[in-house]
Amino acid sequence: YFYHKTHLGFSAIQNSSLDIDMNRSREFISWDNIPVKDNMNLASVYCAVNRELINISDVYENVYYDFEGTKNFDKKTGYRTKSMLVVPIVDGEKDEVIGVLQLLNKLDDSGNVISFTAEDSELSLSLASQSAAVLVRLKGELENLRKLNLKLEKQRDELDYLANTDQLTKVANRLKFNTEYTKAFLEASKDNVPLAFIILDIDHFKSVNDTFGHKVGDYVLSKMAKVISDFLSDDVLFARWGGEEFVILLPNKSYKNAVELAEKVRVEINECLFDAVSTISCSF
Repeated sequence: YFYHKTHLGFSAIQNSSLDIDMNRSREFISWDNIPVKDNMNLASVYCAVNRELINISDVYENVYYDFEGTKNFDKKTGYRTKSMLVVPIVDGEKDEVIGVLQLLNKLDDSGNVISFTAEDSELSLSLASQSAAVLVRLKGELENLRKLNLKLEKQRDELDYLANTDQLTKVANRLKFNTEYTKAFLEASKDNVPLAFIILDIDHFKSVNDTFGHKVGDYVLSKMAKVISDFLSDDVLFARWGGEEFVILLPNKSYKNAVELAEKVRVEINECLFDAVSTISCSF
């Protein structure tokens, strides 16, 4: 019967607390990431750590507890905390405190702040017990949602990878290149900066397939893609355009930069051995 006449709040004991003033049009005030060991002057933290029911007639006149954190809260919000009732919420199965129920400033019928009674404490303990069951169930549901969210994020990442990656060479595919090229082109036009790209293909690749078979041809494509990927810096995009053709996107690079890089890539490929095929060359 007295809950609608109080400042009622639930506080988590690990990393946050949320106080809801029922008399102020549901105004929310939250404190996040509260280090427990450094905040024993907060009534909710003290209650949770010591598993102690706290019933105080006037916080400012009490000599047993020194809740400077509560007083600082009053300074920040303009709220005047007087009577206080704080009850630990205990998970009965695990015998651990999972939160607290905090009530502030019980009012009589005339609107005056009065003390919480022993009956109020019993009612609050009963409410805390019921709340524990709800919170435990919610915790389990939240954990299930967290796992589901992680699973969905993983599936999204996998789908994104499949949509933008050439499955043979494991470099970006044409779709990814087209997307990034469009972005780079718009940015270059807007900022008036250079943009270049290099197109290369493997010389006489058809003869590789005809002579050694498509399995060896796939090996050549994959190894060459890895050689070039390892050689290039992270600020460029290397993609397979199709077949034996590849492209390198060079944001903020000039034609001269592209020519210089193409020559370095050409030399890197020429110096690489491809097993039975020995060496290959590329045209740019």
